[in-house]
Amino acid sequence: MPLTVLHLEDSESDALLLREAFAASGCDVELKQFNRAALALVELYAHGADLVVLDLLLAGDDRGLIVNELKVSPRLRRIPVVVLTGSQLPAQELVPQAVRYDSKPPAFEGWMDLARGYAQLALDRRGANGSRRVSRKVRGQGPRKGSGALHSRPH
Repeated sequence: MPLTVLHLEDSESDALLLREAFAASGCDVELKQFNRAALALVELYAHGADLVVLDLLLAGDDRGLIVNELKVSPRLRRIPVVVLTGSQLPAQELVPQAVRYDSKPPAFEGWMDLARGYAQLALDRRGANGSRRVSRKVRGQGPRKGSGALHSRPH
């Protein structure tokens, strides 16, 4: 069973970079990408996720909506959140419940490292929660290298 990663990003180019990074890294991930918080929340309530990757600079009130819902909803607050941003805004203050804060990398290899790290984080959390069966470890060269097939659906 692939890991499910929900990516909330309003930049099409950054969304594509993360999608391609997961594909190139070989992580067994179903990546669900959204550019609006309301649509992402519908997906999260309907199907859940192993990890949420959140862009800090979402348009309008989207960041506040998703951050608040992920914090207060008993159903959603178990899902780990990582912030991926190109901004200099204080991410730790704006999204205090995040388990990780990353800057968008300048080179594709950095995006692949992020994809591997996110897959490993989701896998570790899934195993710790025991909420979903783990079918395969993310493994390879070093702690962040992945293996398996990419499963994705565009949204």
